[in-house]
Amino acid sequence: MIDPAQLDRFAAAKQATIDVDNQTVRLDGGEPIRFELDELRKAFIVGGGFLPYLASKIDKVRQWEAACRA
Repeated sequence: MIDPAQLDRFAAAKQATIDVDNQTVRLDGGEPIRFELDELRKAFIVGGGFLPYLASKIDKVRQWEAACRA
């Protein structure tokens, strides 16, 4: 989440550079502005979205299902 007091700066910016790993945004090359992002959303963004995230879990789900049947 970004501080609502920063919204006017975002609206006026010509360029925004987002660094998801460090959770910062730079407007027009200025100082970084921090934002909060929970770890699951961060994983979705860095990993390409929800479907790739789910696809990465298929093997673990299959192992879990097999263990439940045993």
